[in-house]
Amino acid sequence: MSNDYRNESRRRPPAERWGTPGTSYPTANPYDLVITEEVDVRTQAFDPLLYGTPHPVVTTALLCHQSQSRGNNTDKSPIRVYANPRLAQEPYNLVHGDNEENNPSYPVFVRSYLLPRGYAPATRLAPLGAIIGLVLTAGGTGYAVSNPTPGFGRISLSVSATGGTGAAGYAEVVAGVIVAVVLTNSGSGYTASGTASATGGSGASITALVQLQTALLTDEVEEPAEEPYGGYFVRVRRTYETIPGPLSSETLYDKESDTNITKTRQLKKRSDITPGATASGTTFILTEMDAIEGDDALAYEVITTIPQATAHDLASAITIGEESLPYQFPGTLNIVKWAATNGLVGYTKPFVRRVPHLTKAFWVASATKPVLSSYVTPPVPGSLFNNFLNGDPIGEVIYDAQDIVVGAVTVHYPGSTPNLTTYQSSWVGVSKPVLDSVREASTRFRWRVEVIFITILVPELPTYS
Repeated sequence: MSNDYRNESRRRPPAERWGTPGTSYPTANPYDLVITEEVDVRTQAFDPLLYGTPHPVVTTALLCHQSQSRGNNTDKSPIRVYANPRLAQEPYNLVHGDNEENNPSYPVFVRSYLLPRGYAPATRLAPLGAIIGLVLTAGGTGYAVSNPTPGFGRISLSVSATGGTGAAGYAEVVAGVIVAVVLTNSGSGYTASGTASATGGSGASITALVQLQTALLTDEVEEPAEEPYGGYFVRVRRTYETIPGPLSSETLYDKESDTNITKTRQLKKRSDITPGATASGTTFILTEMDAIEGDDALAYEVITTIPQATAHDLASAITIGEESLPYQFPGTLNIVKWAATNGLVGYTKPFVRRVPHLTKAFWVASATKPVLSSYVTPPVPGSLFNNFLNGDPIGEVIYDAQDIVVGAVTVHYPGSTPNLTTYQSSWVGVSKPVLDSVREASTRFRWRVEVIFITILVPELPTYS
């Protein structure tokens, strides 16, 4: 019986799939350890182990992959891959790429990690407090090592940076000079870049880099890990965005009031956004929060800046229309005389046939609809009397105070408000505003206020019959 070489998986030996069985270091960090073993001494059929089982010799390395080795006409030889939980995730991340996407002003860092299943999620909106790398700028002199052979002349580094602990590394030394530096543990809690140093020599300059603290964790996504790590590890992508984020701006032209309105938008923490409206001089600023669905930590701050046009109050209102229209003051002059028999002797109404109507407009920036009476208080008659005398109504009239004799009784009638004299002196021939309307203008949070001014000419004088 011969092998079926059309089956790719049967004719390919394990070494071609996983590499030569043995130990490898996937990064410059010596703690990042992978052990690949081909077990071929078992007399029984393949017996799988539980993922996470420690290696029988290197107990820090845990089983993350196993499969049957097909080849040599046997299915009793398993391949097992062990890897230790990563102690220095940043070196692993740097070696495996996908580390960052940079905007010069607002950098965004995208980091990829290989983490054991069941890892603790990172704290959202927390900055990355790890040392992300060591940079050698000067090798110095006089650094002694017990073994000067290249590749073995290593001395420990002491990392000093603000706020954190746990970072560690080593330096490679040749002829007393530091020629390379390697980060072995990135530590945690660091808030600013620092330095690394070695004892025994002088002149070396090593920078310990920390990611910008304005970059906060905004997203964490778990993905399946690539083989051979998929059994025990998962790949986790974390995105750190600069918060506040980039500021976008747009300008809107309000044709109606000939004004440019600016609107900005920026990603921020919700706690840093205070919605509200303020006025500074002739500028109105409205701050709003544009929520992101499903996100209770971040939102967009939207700021609308509306310069008040020249016409922003009644004093600076512009004329938008002028015409002559009929007008008659609502009211009837008081009956001036009563006969003893209560008969009506004479009465009249003040009126004009046509008066000038001047319409003016101005614009108000406000988050809520303005109240027209806040801008215009027209002198319209108020508290008009509605008196009754002998059952005959005298309603909505203007008149001066007077005494009227009815039979043998003198009756005093107080003047209306305003009375006839006040009306003629304050309204006739004088331009007065009357309420018109408030409506939304062509741009949000902008209101068009219209006021009509009328000028009453000399009304027809009272005549009596």
